[in-house]
Amino acid sequence: MTPLVLACLLFLLPHLVITPTGARPALMNAMGERVYLVLYSALSLGALVWMGMAYGDAPYVPVWDPPVGMRHLSLILVPIAFVLMVLAVATPNPTSVGAQKVLEKGEARGIFGITRHPLMWAFILWAVAHLLANGDLASILLFGTIFVTAAVGMVLQDKRKSREAPEGFGRLKAHSSIIPFAALVSGRAKPALGWADAAKAAAGLVLFAVLLMSHRWLFGVSPLPM
Repeated sequence: MTPLVLACLLFLLPHLVITPTGARPALMNAMGERVYLVLYSALSLGALVWMGMAYGDAPYVPVWDPPVGMRHLSLILVPIAFVLMVLAVATPNPTSVGAQKVLEKGEARGIFGITRHPLMWAFILWAVAHLLANGDLASILLFGTIFVTAAVGMVLQDKRKSREAPEGFGRLKAHSSIIPFAALVSGRAKPALGWADAAKAAAGLVLFAVLLMSHRWLFGVSPLPM
């Protein structure tokens, strides 16, 4: 279990320690923005791959026994996560790295009118679904790490963007929310999804179906309740 714990800590390092602190601008000034982003991405991806490998090799240590109903619930959450993921990736993201011009406009387009962190919510739902369906220690470590990174990362990302581009982020924040649909309910945002977003959502469901059918072949475990 030690390799998995170390891999999880390494994954948390760039997201929750380096990015939100003064270490990020210091490193960017020292090595240049492009080099920093390449190394940051490499570290994150390397830690994620290590997490996956360590998870596969980790011993099974039961913590709790999820009832069948939890696995049914997970099959509802995961397709929603895939839809959010595709919408987030296929729509100009004002909070992503290198999207300074998009952020300065302060527009909450498409899915970002529902939540300004759709990709983080996709990771959260995906992690929660797997935490509900798996009650062993290795799963709690792996998916718990992803959950914490995404949940805390939303708040830290907002704080960083408010420092880096206060005017643009202020306009974005005025017409969007962290909590899905909160800005719509309060009247600060208008429904922003169109036919193009419906096509993206359909692509997310197709991607989910493909992964569902190949889950046993890829991971050796069927996600379908028995």
